[in-house]
Formats: sequence, structure tokens, C-alpha cells
Amino acid sequence: MPVIIALIGLSGFLLYRTHVLHKKRSEKQNGTKSAMARASSGVLKACDEEVQHAILEGSLILIQTYTNFFKEKHKELKQLRKQSKKLAKEIKQIREEIPNTLKKFEENDLERGHFYVQVVTYMVEMCNSLSHIVQPAFNHLDNNHAFDKEQNRSIMEFADQMKAYFAQLVELLKHRKYDQLDALVLQHDKLIQIANEILYNRVKIIKKKQKGVKVSVTYIEMITETKNFLLNALHLVKANIKLMNSFASAANPGATKSQ
Repeated sequence: MPVIIALIGLSGFLLYRTHVLHKKRSEKQNGTKSAMARASSGVLKACDEEVQHAILEGSLILIQTYTNFFKEKHKELKQLRKQSKKLAKEIKQIREEIPNTLKKFEENDLERGHFYVQVVTYMVEMCNSLSHIVQPAFNHLDNNHAFDKEQNRSIMEFADQMKAYFAQLVELLKHRKYDQLDALVLQHDKLIQIANEILYNRVKIIKKKQKGVKVSVTYIEMITETKNFLLNALHLVKANIKLMNSFASAANPGATKSQ
């Protein structure tokens, strides 16, 4: 009889101990999940800010490059080249941190991790295009090459339209006005069309005058890379919206994704 009582007591103790251990394990897992959720939220906020900064800073450098190039301001272009290199360095550091950043996502966050990698990739590509706009402009003035302003007006009008476009793009990101994306896509397509017209007319100028090859090469490189910059900026915004919506959908399973 004492043996039976002892066994019952031991069984009760083991059941209690198992329950306590399970409870502690569950609390630890819940705590880990909560910490991961906070980390994911932190990544989201930081990423959104980085995207806004990259587009705002990149577009400012872009517009100022065109302005100072046509005004033949060598000193200002030199400064813009430094700024573009600084921005590229910042984004390169973000890219190098991708493995560590992805660890902050929960295990089921594979889709979000994919969107995050896309966002960083488009930021990198956008900055690569920017450097290939600023550098030729700087080199042209630094080497004292001949300068013609035959397309000055059309290119500066193009720059003004890009300025308005990027202002709206930043506004969309800042205030989450994702319903305005379709209108901005149409505006983007219009800018690409204008860029193509500028390139077409530059080819006509080369054939007609048979001179000004250096400046023409510079124009062509700048406008071509500007088209790439515009495209990568738009891809960046779309990827960022997908990333934001993936978090919103997790917080509100009934929410619908856009774009």
C-alpha cells in the first residue's frame, strides 16, 4: 500500500512538473514570437524610411545635376558627385546587412523577406543609374569639352516634369496614398516617352551637324540612365508597397492586397 501511494505521488509530481515545463516553454516561445514581431515591425519602419530617403535624395541629386550641368557649374557638380557616392555607400551598407536583417523576420515571413530583398535591390540599381548620370556630366565639364545648348530647353522641361513626378512619388510613400499609383505609372510612361524623343532628336542633331560628338555622347548617356533611374524608382515603390501590404495583411487577415 505505501508503495502504491508513493507511485501515485510520484506520478502526480511528474505530471505537475511536465505541466510547468510546458507552460514555461510556451511562454518562452510566445515571448520569442513577440520579439520577432517587434523586430519585423522595426525592419518595416526602417525600410520605409530608407526608401523615402533614397527616392527623395536621389531625385534631388538627379534634378540638380541637370540644372548645374546646363549652367556649366563645375564646383556644384563635383559636390553632387560626392553626394551620389555617399548615397550609394549608404545603400550598399543596407545591402550588405540583408542576411542579418532577414534573421529578424519570423520563420513564416519568406514572402516578406523576398519583398525586402527586392526593395534593396531596386535601391541599389537606382543609385547605380544615378552615378552614371552625375559622373558623365562632371567629366564633361572637368575636361573642358565643347558645350552646345541646342536641347537645353527641352531637357530642362523634362527635368521640371521629373521634379513634379518625384514630389508626388514621395507624397504617395509618406502618406500611403497607394491608390494614386496607377496615375503615377501613366506619368512615368509619359516621362519615358519624352526621354525617347530627346534621344531621337539628339541623333538627328549628330547626323545634321556632324560635330559635337562629345556632348552628344554625354547627353545620350545621361538620358539613357535617367530612363533606368525612373524605371528602378517605380519598381522600388511597387516592391515597397508589396512589403507594406504583406505586414498589413498579417495584422488584418481580411485586408486585401493592392498591386
